[in-house]
Amino acid sequence: MSLLRFVRVLAANRYLLLQLTRRAFTARHAGTVLGWGWSLLTTLVQFGILWFVFGRVLGVRVGADGTGNFALYLLAGLVPFLALNDAVLRSAGLLRQNAALVCRVRFPVEILVVGDVLASAAHQALAMALVIGLCAVKGVLAPASVGWLLGAGVVVLLWMVGVGLVVASAGAFLPDLGEGLGLWMQVLFYGAPIVYPLSLVPGGWMRTLVEANPVTQVAAAARAALLGMAPPRMGALVALAVAGVTLVWIGEAVVERYRLRFADVL
Repeated sequence: MSLLRFVRVLAANRYLLLQLTRRAFTARHAGTVLGWGWSLLTTLVQFGILWFVFGRVLGVRVGADGTGNFALYLLAGLVPFLALNDAVLRSAGLLRQNAALVCRVRFPVEILVVGDVLASAAHQALAMALVIGLCAVKGVLAPASVGWLLGAGVVVLLWMVGVGLVVASAGAFLPDLGEGLGLWMQVLFYGAPIVYPLSLVPGGWMRTLVEANPVTQVAAAARAALLGMAPPRMGALVALAVAGVTLVWIGEAVVERYRLRFADVL
């Protein structure tokens, strides 16, 4: 079973995983004055642009969805997406950037991918801590619904690892994969109610597509905990968690299948 092998690899190489995660986290902005502060600044700048365009220029309002604070609504949905986006896009070139390690026959490629994913998650966790603090100050934090935030975090992490394994393997053979994925992640972003409320989406096939977007359910779960808004269907979040586990299984199977070929193409 690929999943059992994956767990065994992580357990057997936990020290290496810790070191690679630490390296990926610190190397992101190594040598800069702000260091990891750049992660927060980048998120805030992206938020500021989206808030100005959609909140001020276009006048998007979310009162009908349970909160009148568009800024917090935007932040609560933006941070989980940025975590997934960062992990997916970085995975595309990860094996090529670490060819010296990957080409060693006994090096566990899974550890490299998971370490980078955990570093991405840690960077966005800093931003999420800021969002939680802002929601607490505004008095909209819903402590009784914190389980939804934990559920959303587990789902996002599973998808980050699963998609990361597949994308990293494909990226070894397809140098342009990152460019195409960047376009696809934009489709996922604007195809989810992050910068607009779901109530603005027309019914029919368009509403079905938006609701089928995994980011939609994750954003709804985060907002249920942070803003006290209506949570997603439990079945939908469970289905996403099962899909995440399946993606990890598929990712490990792909890595195992092509492990010996990576050295030939890097």
